[in-house]
Formats: sequence, C-alpha cells, structure tokens
Amino acid sequence: MGLGRAKELTLLNDHVTPAAALAMGLVNWVVEPAEIDATLAGIVEKAFHSSRTATGHAKRLLHASFHRDPRELIEDVVRAQNECMGSWETDEANRAWDERREARFFPPPSGTRRP
Repeated sequence: MGLGRAKELTLLNDHVTPAAALAMGLVNWVVEPAEIDATLAGIVEKAFHSSRTATGHAKRLLHASFHRDPRELIEDVVRAQNECMGSWETDEANRAWDERREARFFPPPSGTRRP
C-alpha cells in the first residue's frame, strides 16, 4: 500500500469493505463465515508442510529488507541459499521427487538443528 492510500485511510477513517481490503492488500483472504475453518485449516496445512529452514530464512530476510539496503543483504541471501541447499529438507525434497510423492518436512530427523 502506498503512502497516499495509508494517509487516506488514516485521516478519513472511511469504512472499508472486505473486497476493498483485499484489493488494497490490507488482508490476504476474504471468505464467507462458514468457510473460515476450512480455509484456515488449508493455510495451516500448507504452512505445516513447508521447509522450516527456507521459511525461517525467508521471514528473516524479508524483515531485514525493510531496514537495510538490499545490497547489504546479498551475502546473507547467499548464505541462506547455501544453508537451504545443504539442508536435510533438500535431500527429502529430492527423494520425494524421485519417489513421486509429497515431501515430508515434519517431523525433522532426530538431531536436526533448527535455523
């Protein structure tokens, strides 16, 4: 959202419909009340099956990108990429691909260190 829209919302205090909130990027999903549990379960399921290593780095780097010059982050990004490529999750993803099955990133193997 741009500064102009943020000022408009802040200063005019207009009512924002769910559809408008979605279009402006204020919310990520708009669902009917009866669909909330199913939608939330789908989101949780998708997040649950993602790589913890990649997710951790992505969250950290996205937050850092708002406070640092992107050129300062290049070495951090390369380190994160190397850690992801050398992680047990990449091995699991490759095995799953070869076996034509969904990768399982939980539970992690015993002795696995979290990023």
